[in-house]
This record gives sequence, structure tokens and C-alpha cells, in this order.
Amino acid sequence: MKLYITEASIFVLLIFYLPLVLFFLWRIVRSKRLGTVAKTVAIPIFLIIAYAIPLGDVTLNSIAMAKVCPKAGLHVYKQVQVEGYFDRRAGDYTLNNYPYRFVEIPRKDGQVIRLERQEDGRVERTVHDKTTAQYEVVYEEVAFNRELGVENKRYWIRDRDTQDVLGEWLEFGVLPGWLDRVLVIRWFGGSIGACGNDPEAYLFRSTILQPK
Repeated sequence: MKLYITEASIFVLLIFYLPLVLFFLWRIVRSKRLGTVAKTVAIPIFLIIAYAIPLGDVTLNSIAMAKVCPKAGLHVYKQVQVEGYFDRRAGDYTLNNYPYRFVEIPRKDGQVIRLERQEDGRVERTVHDKTTAQYEVVYEEVAFNRELGVENKRYWIRDRDTQDVLGEWLEFGVLPGWLDRVLVIRWFGGSIGACGNDPEAYLFRSTILQPK
């Protein structure tokens, strides 16, 4: 199992924490106040506690990742050919990079912006009361999924008429241990590990909703 911990935290553990652990372990072994039986009990208990203090939450978080990562990535259940779709993250760049005829984007007031490619290549922008696209891209991002014990992203495509799911992209991010939060995340931010973020997964829209 992979332990999700940064090199910075490993460095601190090796340089500062490990010598301290070895010192106290040596004190226990050399102690004249503890008998053989007491040492036999005290040493494993001490080692477990010494491990759990910096790496207990790292281990639990890594176990959670080991459980979910086999499910990560792009899952295609059905491919369809379309002229366009509904997507709150779409924009002019969508039509500039993919040969769709139109994309529809929701507005905060509930109306829908429709970007449609004309025969002369010009993109026309209109506003409508509701979407007309049959297929929709849905985004779900959970900073902490209590059930899974990880950060969870699910981007999926559904048929708006039948609610059938055509495909989904699952990405999971590990929760950092307290040492990484103090040494790394607090100062530099970012993530210390994820699965399912393969480059080809970013093409999930055009892979599932193939332009006509």
C-alpha cells in the first residue's frame, strides 16, 4: 500500500523525529527499573504510539485511497453522436476546439446562453428561457466524502429525458495528514496525491458525446 506523505514530512521525521524515538527506545531497553516482562510489553506499545503520532492519520487516509482508486478514472457506458450539449463550464473555447454545432450554458438568473456555430463559421450568442439540449454534463465535487474518507470528484453525463448516465469521470484525492497540513499545505497549498486524474480523462466530454 502506498503511503501518501510528502518528502518534506519524511525529511522532518528522519532528521528530527526518528533520533528522538530511538533515544527513548534505548532508554526503555537500558532501564533498570523495568523487568524483562515489562520491557517486552512496553517496547511494542511505545513503537505503536511512536508510529501513530506522525503516521496514524496518514495510514488511515492511505487505506481509504487504496479502496477507492481501483474505481477511479473514466468509465464510458454509452457513446452517442450529438450536435451539442448543456454544460455550465462550456464557453467559446468549446466550439473553437471541438466541432460541435452548439453548446448551452446556464446563467445565474435561470436563463440559458446558447452559443451556436453558423454556416459562415461565426458563433452566434442567444439567450433562452430553458435548455433544448438532450445531454447534460454534471459536476459534483466534495471536499470531504465522509463515507469514502477521501476528497471526491465526479463528472458525469446524462440524458436529460431518461436520466440515464452515459459515462462518468471519477477522481479521488487523499486527505493530508496533520504533519503535511502543518509543514506543506499550510504554506504552499495544493494536493499531496490523487488518482483518476489521467490526461485522457479530461477528454471525457468528446469521448462520450461525439461531435456529429
